[in-house]
Amino acid sequence: MLHPSRSRGILADVKSAYADALRGQGLQVTAQRLAVLHAVAAQPHCTADEAMRTAREQIGTIS
Repeated sequence: MLHPSRSRGILADVKSAYADALRGQGLQVTAQRLAVLHAVAAQPHCTADEAMRTAREQIGTIS
């Protein structure tokens, strides 16, 4: 198991990679987009509804 400080570093790297990917597509980086990307990465075969539910649990509200 990873040490908590190492886990935070990895999560920061992943979040940065998601942000870079969004910017690379000309999209604005938002908490909602990051939450949806994280949800899909965590559950690659989930439905759109499952991804939205997971993202809502993470940040509270998705429009």
